[in-house]
Amino acid sequence: MDQVTRSQHTVPRFYLKNFSEKGRVWALDKKDGHCFNPSIDDICVENYFYEMTDFDGNRIYENAIENKFQQQEAIWALLLQRIIRICDTISNGSSFVASTEEKSMLLDMTINILMRNPVSLQSVSSSLEKGGMYEFIDDQQKAVIPDLQIEQLQNFHESFNRFILYSDERAARERKEHFGKYYFYVGFAKGRLITASMPIYLSRKLDGDKLILPISPDYALIWTENKLGKMANVLLPMSDEIIADLRRCYFEKRFKDCRFVIADRKDKIICA
Repeated sequence: MDQVTRSQHTVPRFYLKNFSEKGRVWALDKKDGHCFNPSIDDICVENYFYEMTDFDGNRIYENAIENKFQQQEAIWALLLQRIIRICDTISNGSSFVASTEEKSMLLDMTINILMRNPVSLQSVSSSLEKGGMYEFIDDQQKAVIPDLQIEQLQNFHESFNRFILYSDERAARERKEHFGKYYFYVGFAKGRLITASMPIYLSRKLDGDKLILPISPDYALIWTENKLGKMANVLLPMSDEIIADLRRCYFEKRFKDCRFVIADRKDKIICA
């Protein structure tokens, strides 16, 4: 049996590392306005977040999701560092950034970061409740186990959410099929980028949607509906508007949806 990881990251550790200095980031807790300097081991984590339980509250398939994520993350971490190294050595608007296979992997990583967030888990729960799925499951289980308690049902609901979100690949595939049709480039922002406990930003503007994921203070992965022509799959400067929109998204979202704003320097998050 695998040893169960207690502190499980809702934002991958390898991702946070790119915004860290000696393994630490600066973070603003929007719940109370507190600014602090945590280790990347201790930010965006929840105890046993990915674990599933049976009706008696016993964990099942222990560490299965965590193990799966760790295997994926080892590959993504190397790819991300490679993309950053490439971008560090080329001029704006020139050279190749990623192969077709690498772009597909980067989109997989981005969708994983999007879907593993607690906000996404809440969205799954809400959709299932609206669809009457839990009512159907509860009726079925009560017919088999008449004395089933509400706590046992709630445990199952939570486990079912995790199964749908992390084990059923259809949700991820649907998102990938959608965003995979967008044009890809890497945005350059000269040390101005920050991130958050919900780092994905979907910008909806008149000129088309953009999916944005900062990957360091300097760079962001960007998928856009806008046709870029020969400028696709290159390094391009990010506009002041996009950078401002990204910051506004992080700071203005409810703390329940995006609790922490995270940066490599304290001055980036205390002057918002």
